[in-house]
Amino acid sequence: MPKLYKRLIVSLACFVAVGLSGIDAFALVSRASNPRLALRVAPHDAGALISAAKQAMLDHPHDARVRTAAFEMAQSALRDQALSPAAFVLLAVADPSKSTAEVSSQRVKMALRLSQRELGAHLWLIEDGARRNDLKGVLRSYDAALRTSESAASLLMPLLVSALPDEEVSGGLVPYIKAGAPWVEIFVQTAIARDAAVAPLARLLIQSGGLKPSVSSASIERALVDRLVVLGTPLLAKDYYLTTKGADRALVTSPEFSIASLREESGLLGWQFINDAGLGASPTDGGSKNALGLHSVAAMDRHGAVARKLLFLGPGTYQLKARFGPLISGKGGLARWTLRCVNVKVSQIAWEGAWVPLAAGAALSGSASVSQDCPAQFLELSIAGGEAGTGAEFDLFGVTLQGGPQL
Repeated sequence: MPKLYKRLIVSLACFVAVGLSGIDAFALVSRASNPRLALRVAPHDAGALISAAKQAMLDHPHDARVRTAAFEMAQSALRDQALSPAAFVLLAVADPSKSTAEVSSQRVKMALRLSQRELGAHLWLIEDGARRNDLKGVLRSYDAALRTSESAASLLMPLLVSALPDEEVSGGLVPYIKAGAPWVEIFVQTAIARDAAVAPLARLLIQSGGLKPSVSSASIERALVDRLVVLGTPLLAKDYYLTTKGADRALVTSPEFSIASLREESGLLGWQFINDAGLGASPTDGGSKNALGLHSVAAMDRHGAVARKLLFLGPGTYQLKARFGPLISGKGGLARWTLRCVNVKVSQIAWEGAWVPLAAGAALSGSASVSQDCPAQFLELSIAGGEAGTGAEFDLFGVTLQGGPQL
């Protein structure tokens, strides 16, 4: 059996551990936690019989006698409750005579005709489809289970996410993403938390046209972009971001202090502020709504990066310029730009500007070159505290970048 389908198979233990139904009130409360006690109180209760059979199979999964007893208990359950979907599923799973697949299939189909919410029936169909190498059928059963059973997600989502790196599985999920199946957002959130699934998930969403708009879709998209950056795949983060609704192309190609680049909702694609003891930066409007910028502070004898912006600049030479606002304090204070490549395992400096003394209204500028093998960059602002006891404190406005081609 191909490894691909093995990842999607649900074990026998899962069949016998899911959902219960019944009539007798006392048995309803006790059948799952103490099925033997439930049978003493209601010896013919269908739900208690099924629960006891499942528990026995869990305790002795390879005992043929237990399977025979479980099969007989399923038959007894049907005599008590002729329309018990769980009993039909148990007949298919526990049949000691190893009936043909067609007989078992008919029993499971009967269970689903009685109730589309019978999770055990969907699980049986998942395993049956996987053994027959029927991926479309397996995914249809996943879809049906996740749509109709509240408890299915905790069982099936980890299996589905683990199979995501297989291109055949991810390709099979495209129609469900495009249709906006009700379980898609939970699936995406589950995959975002698994390192190995993050990149395949992004490619799947790009191929599928992304998430359907919802109350939470924007925050989920932002979380995925941030995870892609953190996991070292910034180019895929950019490609995915540009497919999302309302994507701002300038956000990935410009260091401008814009509303989009300074707001928290932009995540790791926006300006990031590095705050440490005696060193830091934050957004400012400089007292004017049309003058967005950074407010930076460095204590005396402190220096380092206080802000960075992820960019995707094509190869070429760029002229970088910004201007200092009115100097609050900073005798002897300094600032400079640094451009780092982020497409390598170890951060590599592509260009580092000279330290520029702080002066009100002066320019903080430089000429930066980007090479072909540096498709993603971090632009960093570093500052150093002044000689005076107050350190350095200033605003920076009007960042512009001109020159070489942009992606």
